[in-house]
Amino acid sequence: MNFLVALLTRSHSELLRGEVACTLAAVVLGNSETAELLHSHPDFSYEHVLRLLYSLRPEVRLLAGIAIATFAFNSLTRQRAIAESRGVRWHNFQPFLHCADTHYQLNAAFQCVVLSRIIPDKRPASACALAIQTIVGTLEHSQSKPILALAADCVGCLAHTQAGIPAAIIAIDTVSLLCGLLSSSGEQVQGSAAIALGYLGFNHHADRQLLKRLSSLTGQIKYFSKCISPPGQGTAFPHSDELQRRTGIAESSSDRLSRSSAQTHSTWTTLRLSPLRQLVTAEE
Repeated sequence: MNFLVALLTRSHSELLRGEVACTLAAVVLGNSETAELLHSHPDFSYEHVLRLLYSLRPEVRLLAGIAIATFAFNSLTRQRAIAESRGVRWHNFQPFLHCADTHYQLNAAFQCVVLSRIIPDKRPASACALAIQTIVGTLEHSQSKPILALAADCVGCLAHTQAGIPAAIIAIDTVSLLCGLLSSSGEQVQGSAAIALGYLGFNHHADRQLLKRLSSLTGQIKYFSKCISPPGQGTAFPHSDELQRRTGIAESSSDRLSRSSAQTHSTWTTLRLSPLRQLVTAEE
């Protein structure tokens, strides 16, 4: 921890500082003891990361946004601390949302949703609406398998953030788009879509939409129930009783998705948002 903080505060390389910030953010995500250790460190401050949002290098600004969004993910305390340090502004994200690089667009969109409550110069509802439209629009129009997998990962993460976000995602036909991706020729796309559907399925309306499509998805559900769920972590689809009644797919007790696994999955999918490299592999 001391070594990473020293790199963040003293390195002359902005890119290295951005990567270290992402690593620190990933390490503290879902780990209260590590988070407390980091925030009690005398040399650590969010300002070291927030300054990178004003770098002349776009890749550094993107890494800084990823780090800040990861720190802030589902933590009102850390969001408040970020806002009190230097905070973020809409212009930190707007250029990325409108750039030609879809990787940058998706990352910025995810960051806008997570940080919408602490962006003072943009109404949270407006920021979230634009960001969600960007992500779902990519699901609808992109032909790139890595981009589709990344967009589905964004949906999976946002499905268990602040109240109202999953409903907004579901309201614009995201379930149908994700169901369509289950037939993709890319396994990464299929897996990301299945996981996103699993988390959206905790919402009643998404659950109903998904059940309506079960007759055409039976084969895919059998495959993903066996292949994408780590032992003891549960199946990708939470509505086990209805699923078994309609399709005849039986689930074991170890195949029931618990809400506690959402945080574990959020660690994994949030780390995938970096277009530069995977910085940390979350341990199950």
